Amino acid sequence: PQDSRLLKKIEQVLVRRVLRFLNEKAQKEPEAYKQWFAEFGFFLKEGVCRDYSNQAEIAKLLYFESSTMEQGELTSLDDYVARCTPEQNEIYYLSAPSRALAEASP
Repeated sequence: PQDSRLLKKIEQVLVRRVLRFLNEKAQKEPEAYKQWFAEFGFFLKEGVCRDYSNQAEIAKLLYFESSTMEQGELTSLDDYVARCTPEQNEIYYLSAPSRALAEASP
């Protein structure tokens, strides 16, 4: 029992440190982070669905394609919102296995 509490605390500290490191990497070296995200982003997407206590921090690390950008270019939600016009109040999204299928969707 006592060991499991200790292990849980160690896990929480490590997760916070990793998320802080990734956030700093995304801010200071965006291209290097995007390369890392291309390979390991799946795990962050899973984490945002499973780790409710860190959901907001993990969500800031996610990148997506946007219809206003070239295929393969990724943007964060914060960057997307910064590019929005002041009168834009909604963000529409479509989940699809590929961009081609998303663009062909009605």
